[in-house]
Amino acid sequence: MLESLHEYLAEEILDGDNQYRCERCAVKVDATRAVRLHQLPRYVNFQLKRFVFDFETLSRRKVTDAFRFPLEVELGGFVSPLVDGVGGGGGDDNGHGHGHGHGGNGDSA
Repeated sequence: MLESLHEYLAEEILDGDNQYRCERCAVKVDATRAVRLHQLPRYVNFQLKRFVFDFETLSRRKVTDAFRFPLEVELGGFVSPLVDGVGGGGGDDNGHGHGHGHGGNGDSA
């Protein structure tokens, strides 16, 4: 389960054919996307994603691997004090870029 959680929270680089499309300016740009946890709830509910997209066959494939849940798990290491949000890149010299984020204390950045 922890391996799956690490994979889910891993940063994804959006470049090449997989660039981020800026909704505001309709331009595709290199970017990164990530899910960050800034606070843990008292109870956590996990759902299994039993299908994955197979890029070789361009279709969904069912995951049949065994999956084990521990009775207790320490999730404090998954909490990130970093700013999260969405942003487009391209450098300061071309006039394109935007972002919005929230710090770990809920303040807007």
